Amino acid sequence: MSEIEKTLKESWNNIDYYQGGSLQLNVYHPLEWHVAYETESNKAIVIVSRYPIENIESSKSISAVCNRRKDKKYYISFQLLESNQEEVFISMCCNMFEYSENAPSEAAAIKMVAKRYNQWKRLMEKGNSGLLSDEKRKGLIGELLYLKEIINFGKSPKEAVDGWVGPDGADQDFVYDGIWREIKTTTLSSETVTIHSVEQLGKSADVGTLVIYRVDECAPETEEAFTLRGLIKGIVKITGFDGEFTDCLTSKLSEVGYIDMDAYDNYHYKYFEKCEYYVNADFPRITREELRSEITKCEYTIDIPSIGNWQKG
Repeated sequence: MSEIEKTLKESWNNIDYYQGGSLQLNVYHPLEWHVAYETESNKAIVIVSRYPIENIESSKSISAVCNRRKDKKYYISFQLLESNQEEVFISMCCNMFEYSENAPSEAAAIKMVAKRYNQWKRLMEKGNSGLLSDEKRKGLIGELLYLKEIINFGKSPKEAVDGWVGPDGADQDFVYDGIWREIKTTTLSSETVTIHSVEQLGKSADVGTLVIYRVDECAPETEEAFTLRGLIKGIVKITGFDGEFTDCLTSKLSEVGYIDMDAYDNYHYKYFEKCEYYVNADFPRITREELRSEITKCEYTIDIPSIGNWQKG
């Protein structure tokens, strides 16, 4: 648990919600932060600032308002509406605080809070626990392992993360120098991978790479065990905590549904191997050009042992 998360929880616990009111946090930050309760189950985080958050919008899970007080300062409140989102809400508050705490000015800090809130709002609107499913965690692990590898091989952090285009809605996961890479994560014993659309392995004339990672869930004490959360922190560390990279990475992670929460520390994984395959004109794939226009969706499974002739190395 981070220090700010501990401070927030302790501060909320020190408020008698029956009496209402709020409690100012005794923390170092360009902005003035308070915690409050609207009801027993409706926590709120409040910022008092000389600068407003323009065009602030609420979501299904959060009521967000920005009002001007008599002293001309702005009262910016983020109120939790759904109690089952409490852990996600607390993580959001911590993240907004930490993201903006080193801002050079109050005006810059409030802009950073607004930017980070808008990223989190997209996730909170889903109205679920905020945790990715096991399948999605493994899929994201594969993509992040590839991102880490690309950076370790010498590509600049900014160029590496910019080439991770899957979260932006691209058909494949990575594109560098016009060549695409599609990443799949499966278990050590699995003999198949699923291709979820006819666009994932490109067009008939395209040449790209299918990358398959073997990753299994394991016990925490397993040698070389890691968590998704730890993997992300490790990638940020090898970039030297590059601010531009971290900002872009956080944005892309939010697009795929990942938010930084303690709960991710409960899931441990072990990486076994990676195999790469040339995807060329002879590779066994289904492309859009082969399908009748009446077929709008196609998903198929590839037998891994049978594509050995296309394996690199």
